[in-house]
Amino acid sequence: MARAAGAGTGAKPRVKRGAPRGNVRRLSLVHRPPNVRHPHFHAESGLSGHDHIADGLHCANRSRMKQAIWRWTRRCFYGIAGLLAFSAVSLGLFLAWERHRLAEFNRTNDRPLLIDSNNPVLADAHAMMAGLIPSDGSDGLRFAVMPSFGKRWFAMSVASRNGRGDGEVIVTTPSGELLRHQKFDIPKPDLELFLRQWDEITDDYSGEGRSLTDGNPLAFERRRGLRITSGEGNSPCHYDVLGDLAAQAFGPYVSELQDLRDPTLPARLKGKFCNPSFFALR
Repeated sequence: MARAAGAGTGAKPRVKRGAPRGNVRRLSLVHRPPNVRHPHFHAESGLSGHDHIADGLHCANRSRMKQAIWRWTRRCFYGIAGLLAFSAVSLGLFLAWERHRLAEFNRTNDRPLLIDSNNPVLADAHAMMAGLIPSDGSDGLRFAVMPSFGKRWFAMSVASRNGRGDGEVIVTTPSGELLRHQKFDIPKPDLELFLRQWDEITDDYSGEGRSLTDGNPLAFERRRGLRITSGEGNSPCHYDVLGDLAAQAFGPYVSELQDLRDPTLPARLKGKFCNPSFFALR
């Protein structure tokens, strides 16, 4: 029996043209059944793998944004804190400098009383004391008091000479009208006590670091051998104390000096006015 053409020769059998090749396999790769999910699809969350990646990137970005916001918040906080600290230090330094500047005008100085025609207190004080007899003693004091609202002004000189105390006073009106010019003797122990108390108050006085407009302006010059101290001002907490001290010591000799007595002075020295805060400039 004759073999078919090509039989036994190893040739592939002919396939009829137009017949489909591997249609089932190709369809299975291209078309998935509707109920087959993507291999990276998560049924629990309803998200695909790509969605999870996007969600992870979003969370990372949000975390970095929170960190950046917190970092800038801290920087702003530190910046504001530094600015406040700098302002506080600057204010403290300014107040310290201003108080020192104001105190320089009324502190006790180791020098004769200045002559300054532009300073009304010094100008009035020198005009008042010009009528006093110059002291030739080595232990003496000259001062002038011009109460702001008083009807009488005073210039006075006391000195220790030859075992006795000499005193001299001039009383005028604020306009310069002479009311009294008197000399008097002072027991030496009384004068020494007065001068010792005066020195305790005035020596090393650093001044009033405030600008005050009231009070009793007073200027003095104290001589102790070769040492000369002086001062001028109107602080009620210092110069009113000196005026009150002079009134107590010499009031029995010059009754007008009672104008300088202040019965409220002890309470004022203990009050807030004479014990101000660091920030008070008035």
